[in-house]
Amino acid sequence: MTVRFTSGSSDADRGINTAIVLVASTYALTKLSPSTMTTGMYGWTIFEILRYMPEHNWSVYEEAPKTNPVLSKMMISGVVYSLGDWIAKCYEVKPNFQFDRTRMFRSGLVGFTLHGSLSHYYYHFCEVAFDQTTWSVLWNNIFFVVLGFLHFEPPVTIFSEYHQHVSPQLLSPS
Repeated sequence: MTVRFTSGSSDADRGINTAIVLVASTYALTKLSPSTMTTGMYGWTIFEILRYMPEHNWSVYEEAPKTNPVLSKMMISGVVYSLGDWIAKCYEVKPNFQFDRTRMFRSGLVGFTLHGSLSHYYYHFCEVAFDQTTWSVLWNNIFFVVLGFLHFEPPVTIFSEYHQHVSPQLLSPS
């Protein structure tokens, strides 16, 4: 048995969706705003607030992965998955604020709980694996060959020394 929640009128749904978007946007802007803008803006004009808010928000956005990398990636993925679902609905020629809240929430939840955290660890693993295998061999080869050229040695000498000294070291188990 499938339980379906049926919405009321389309206008009521769009009103609720519009309110959700406005509240979420306002919360995000005030959460990212400097404390001087939200607690006491003595002497600040609305133009100063609007001028400095994007700059400050960008610095907060850049700082977040440094202080808490997994949570910030989870939050970014959740927001992007939700927005992606909304964009997909707009692409289906639905009016802008006529989207399925539960579907959008499910998409955001998957992005938040799974994609953000798993991608963090997956890319970290790939970075370490690539760095310890392919990249280290490639970089050592480039380094040795370029040093030989900068020492004005002929290519035959460089490659014979490479096969004699460097290649066995790169292929040794420890």
